[in-house]
Amino acid sequence: MDNIRKHASPNCVKVLLGNKSDLPDRAISKEQGQEVADEYGMEFFETSAKTGFNVEQAFFDIAKTAIAKQVKIGAIELPDGIGAGAGATGKGAAGKGGKSDRCTIS
Repeated sequence: MDNIRKHASPNCVKVLLGNKSDLPDRAISKEQGQEVADEYGMEFFETSAKTGFNVEQAFFDIAKTAIAKQVKIGAIELPDGIGAGAGATGKGAAGKGGKSDRCTIS
């Protein structure tokens, strides 16, 4: 965290990912991960690279938060008709398989 504070933009998006959530014997509990994330003021996601659990959601949250921060500081402007609420939600028009084929701003 010291390197992030020293070298990263104050507007960078920080999240804590607890990987290997598919394993029964975890090195760090969900509660411990959430505690550290709360301490540093960031979101926490339990993920599994093996099963893909929560990986996409973590990336959507990062994108949503980054867009919202850029709009807030005036670094970007959104096209007409797109609100500047929480940011990209990933809930656009459903394409094949019910998945969104675009991101929307809510």
